[in-house]
Amino acid sequence: MKEYTGDYLEIGPSKPSGKWRKYTYIKIGTEIIKNVYIDERLSIILRDQMKREGPAKLWIIQWAFRPLIIGITQNDGQTFRQSLFTQYGFAGICLAIAAGTLMAWEIGKFILPLAILGAWLNIGLISKIKKIPADHIY
Repeated sequence: MKEYTGDYLEIGPSKPSGKWRKYTYIKIGTEIIKNVYIDERLSIILRDQMKREGPAKLWIIQWAFRPLIIGITQNDGQTFRQSLFTQYGFAGICLAIAAGTLMAWEIGKFILPLAILGAWLNIGLISKIKKIPADHIY
């Protein structure tokens, strides 16, 4: 996980990409982050931060081969973090599918590894997001 801190925040054009919003670039301080993704609800906080003055901190991880903003700390010290509700739900569904495939082994032996992989990837994302101490969750 990398933390980017700076007084100046500039965001480039964006487009929705499913649950995520993809920004072509984000400039914070003197650093530029290209092709970064953020949760659609957390994107509202990011755009609101542009209107504020003072330093901001972005918490960015590498997940699924792309940079992902998982937290924003504003100049007043409030930290906003991505919600884990969807990730817990998806991991639970994957584990339920994995358990269900054990009953029909002839078909399930192909689906079981995919279900376990999906749950494992989401649990990895959950563990990275939970490291951020947050005041608010979006």
